Amino acid sequence: MTSLNVAEAKKRFSDLLGRVAYGGETILITRRGKPMAKLVPLVDQEAEGASVAGRGRRKGLGRVPGLLRRYAPAKPVSVEDMRRAIAEEAAARHLRSTGDG
Repeated sequence: MTSLNVAEAKKRFSDLLGRVAYGGETILITRRGKPMAKLVPLVDQEAEGASVAGRGRRKGLGRVPGLLRRYAPAKPVSVEDMRRAIAEEAAARHLRSTGDG
């Protein structure tokens, strides 16, 4: 487990969130050498039964089977077409989130 003081954690917060959310790391935040908080992946918290605000909005991979049934193509789709569609959707979401779209 990585341990950082509050000042360092504050400077690197975005990076730390990525490491926790996508890398599965656990990070201990200390103040004057004493543990103050711990950043843990959300799935770990859900497994322990913790209440997490907004949990219903982000279901992760559990939604995939339903989405596949709902949006199943009438004809086969090539991998390249699928990649292009995913890239276009990601770009559109980015534009919406930045207010440019």
